[in-house]
Amino acid sequence: MRLCLSCYHLWPAASAFCGHCGRTFGGRMCPKKHLSPRTAQHCILCGADRLSEPTTFLALGWLATLIGLAMTSGIIWAVWSYLTESTKDVVPILVHYALFLAVMLYIIRAFMGKNVWNGLWRACQMFARVVSKAVWLIWQVLDRLLLKR
Repeated sequence: MRLCLSCYHLWPAASAFCGHCGRTFGGRMCPKKHLSPRTAQHCILCGADRLSEPTTFLALGWLATLIGLAMTSGIIWAVWSYLTESTKDVVPILVHYALFLAVMLYIIRAFMGKNVWNGLWRACQMFARVVSKAVWLIWQVLDRLLLKR
């Protein structure tokens, strides 16, 4: 995924343009789709003077993997802690996991900057929508199977 740093929208990694603001990723393009450097005033292949506005972007492939690994390790740690505790008290485990997530989010916010934070926020919103739809669908299937309507 690519995060456009002009409008903070996420796009697939193969995108040449931002679908929201229309700027090009990685350089300037002429109407014939020739890619020129960001500082070019004319197309370096055909000489056209109508070039797109470039934008910088952030490739989120590695960052999404890192966040996924951190979240997965936190979940594994919480489950392992729950299974190995003799009291089986869930509250301290959830508090530890919440602190772990808070530290991870603070690190991301502090060291990655506002642009990455906004992109991650949008990605989390999309993820939450997908998860809520999946949970609703599973609920509907189980409801029909168990109640045999």
